[in-house]
Amino acid sequence: MVAAARAAIAEAVEAVYRLSADLMAPLRELGVEEGVARLVDLIIAQGVRSRASDIHIEPQGDRVRIRYRVDGVLHDATPLPQDLLNPLITRIKVLAGLNIVEKLQPQDGQMVFREGDQELDIRVSVMPTIKGEKAVLRLLARQRLLTLENLGMDPATLERYRACAARSFGMVTVVGPTGTGKTTTLYATIQELDAVERNIVTLEDPVEYVFPQITQIQVNPRAGITFASGLRAILRQDPDVIVVGEIRDGETARIAVQAALTGHLVLTSLHATDALRGIYRLLDIGVEPYLLASALSGVVAQRLARRVCAHCAAPTPLGAAERAFLELAGGHLEEQLAGRGCAYCAGTGYQGRVGIFSLLPVTEEIRRLIARAAPVTDLEPAARAAGYESLAEAGLRLVRSGITTVAELMRVIGAEN
Repeated sequence: MVAAARAAIAEAVEAVYRLSADLMAPLRELGVEEGVARLVDLIIAQGVRSRASDIHIEPQGDRVRIRYRVDGVLHDATPLPQDLLNPLITRIKVLAGLNIVEKLQPQDGQMVFREGDQELDIRVSVMPTIKGEKAVLRLLARQRLLTLENLGMDPATLERYRACAARSFGMVTVVGPTGTGKTTTLYATIQELDAVERNIVTLEDPVEYVFPQITQIQVNPRAGITFASGLRAILRQDPDVIVVGEIRDGETARIAVQAALTGHLVLTSLHATDALRGIYRLLDIGVEPYLLASALSGVVAQRLARRVCAHCAAPTPLGAAERAFLELAGGHLEEQLAGRGCAYCAGTGYQGRVGIFSLLPVTEEIRRLIARAAPVTDLEPAARAAGYESLAEAGLRLVRSGITTVAELMRVIGAEN
């Protein structure tokens, strides 16, 4: 039985969501179990209204911390009483089909949530900590799937990226840290492919969106389906296009490269800081240089920066740190368009996000350099000749257009890039 006081539930809802007295009155009349269920619904509904990608429910010892990740940045909501932690986690476990008795092992599950006419798939992760169990909910709105035009690529980059992805064979790799939109780019690419005349198979961990007419496979190590074993099995399924959610090890990388060399288009992602380092990352985990040189069609690095709020944007002088960053990036600005903070952006000065993309198309000269594992000092001039620009340079164009700010470039790219 859920052991939380009815009044505590009502007070928590009122504190976090500032619900009106008319809505609070019936909530106070609910039983404890129904009250906790309502509280979970309200926490998720607030995430939907806030455009959050993730909700964190974290034990703090003396309270329960609720945080929403909006436009890539975590924001605190009003904390809840500590005695609501176990009831909240139990309710979330029930909804996600998890074992409510197990409290010592991490658990992952999924649930569906409906808010008005919107339906969301929610990925749930529950993890034991020294202060109690923590839950993280990833909100995956089915209507949020973007097209390549919506991602934020400039027309020249978009045209070159489409040329790479339109080939019947070869490997296109999207690189960046966790949470930079790599999967979104792969999904946008998939939407442009002909799923009627081509056999498209994806291997993902986890599957975040379900596509009609496309075969999607969930990685499941317990069942023997790893990225490497799954990729081998896919090659026996007569595929035309293979989407590997992420290359995490040398074995998977080598199989993906061989697939690209034997008449398949391979789309994948990789953890690397920029497009040039993406190439060296594949070499470092064991792909032979001459094979990678033949297989690779293009590498695109990306980040997600917050958009300047259109409702409170105003010309703003740059600070010393911002000017220093621009000098490293080879740019110069005296002022930029920045948000002052308003009701539309919850005082942040930002609303929504935009992609920053740096594309490296693989030319014959670049292939020659990869084949002999040339150092980056040799590869970069050839990349520049092919039209490559760094993430900082691509981001600076967005700053000059008033779309994002130098502070955002510093946050998502960093001085090292």
